[in-house]
Amino acid sequence: MGNIQFVSEITAILLNELSIFQKTIEGHMKSLLCTCNRTGQAF
Repeated sequence: MGNIQFVSEITAILLNELSIFQKTIEGHMKSLLCTCNRTGQAF
């Protein structure tokens, strides 16, 4: 039973890391878009 607990804890940690990573990527994309908009360049 201890093994299942361990796996679920690791899964929770990984999901948390993923959501942080996703927010970071979104933040970078938004700042890239803002930079492009300011310089008048389109993708």
